[in-house]
This record gives sequence, C-alpha cells and structure tokens, in this order.
Amino acid sequence: MTQKECDFLVEIASLAIKCPAPSPNPYDLTGFIHASRDYEKILTLASAALQYYAFYSSLKTKKGDEVDEEYVEYCKETSEKNLKELRDFVSKRTKEGWV
Repeated sequence: MTQKECDFLVEIASLAIKCPAPSPNPYDLTGFIHASRDYEKILTLASAALQYYAFYSSLKTKKGDEVDEEYVEYCKETSEKNLKELRDFVSKRTKEGWV
C-alpha cells in the first residue's frame, strides 16, 4: 500500500468516526432518526469513495492491458467527489452541533 492510499483510508476513517452516537434517551425518537440518517449518509459516501478508489487503484496499474482510460479517470473523479462530499457533510454537521 502506498502512502497516498494509506492517507486516503485514514481520512475516510477519521471522518466516519466523527458522527456522534444517537441519544441514549429512549423517548428522543427524533434525535435517533436524525442520527440514523447521518450514519446512512456517512456510510454511503465512505463506501462509495472506497469502492471507486479501489477500482482506480487496481486499474491504474494495468494501463497497457486493454483498460478503458476514461473509466479509470471516472473512478478517480468519483472517488474524489465522494470524499469531498463526505468532508463537506461532516464539516456542515459539526458546525450545526456535533461534538
């Protein structure tokens, strides 16, 4: 694993763990629903970023083996887009009161 790949994985993990746990209050259904939606959004973005980054990493090494260069670039861009969206979402929710 390269340093760039390691940094990518560490960043995704550090962003994903910033989502706070739902309220332990059993009567706070609204808080639990919001927390569940936040978890869903974070896990969806993180898994998409990881999936496309894995595709990109595996395909970029096969440049001469009849690999569609446009698809390799698409995987890279999609991975970066999902990571940026994850960063933005975590930043937005942190400003709204996560801690």
